[in-house]
Amino acid sequence: MATTSVSLPLPEPLQLQQGNTTQKWKKFKQKWSNYEIATGVAKKDEPTHVATLLTVIGEEAVNVYNTFIWDDKGNELKIEKALEKFESTNPGRTLHMNAVFFSRNLDSDESIDRYVMALKNLANTSEFGALKESLIRDWIVFGIQNTSVREKLLRDAKLTLETAIEKVASSKLTQIQLKQIKADKTTDESISSINTEKPPAKLPSKFSMIDCKFCGGRHPRNKYLCPAFGSKCQKCGLSNHFAKKCRTKETRQPKIGK
Repeated sequence: MATTSVSLPLPEPLQLQQGNTTQKWKKFKQKWSNYEIATGVAKKDEPTHVATLLTVIGEEAVNVYNTFIWDDKGNELKIEKALEKFESTNPGRTLHMNAVFFSRNLDSDESIDRYVMALKNLANTSEFGALKESLIRDWIVFGIQNTSVREKLLRDAKLTLETAIEKVASSKLTQIQLKQIKADKTTDESISSINTEKPPAKLPSKFSMIDCKFCGGRHPRNKYLCPAFGSKCQKCGLSNHFAKKCRTKETRQPKIGK
């Protein structure tokens, strides 16, 4: 007699950004328990068991799983330990805050300093522990919408939080300069079309270019076009310069607003 194969539906992914996440976790855990028994996954080896859990639990919860710090090597591949970690992180709050952190992207008109401050505030409400700084650095990379800048950051094997901030700030300065050049070109063309009696005079450059002692880059002589303007030094905590151009001998922790 031929046997009938029944295809069981996967448990719905755990959604953490809205609603009562505590109830959502309880409901998911119940469905997961039924699913692993009905499919025979519960009898599989530990790595397969955990891999199946991470496949069905959803991207938001996988991001949380990747922040867990394990007491013993190999615990990350034990299903009981993995479920204990999810339980101990208080799904009603921590999982939600972690999900908010991993969904926070850099807006096109947002400064890098404001974005980093938002990430730090979110990280402080999560349980990232010693991983906090590296996760902030990583999410600066994946949170920016400019794919070419992201690719450059990914190619830097020694990328730190400080250098990531500086490179994103420099890329934003470049975008501002390109917009200024485009605007100047449009103005030149408009004047040329109006003045038909004599050749159009070349408009003087609005600002001369300088090698900036505050950011280390080259840009027009205008503090508002300097990527370091308004930022806080990661070395001394003072404003309007990057750490690589810092002239303060003593290192002070930067003050972070609440």
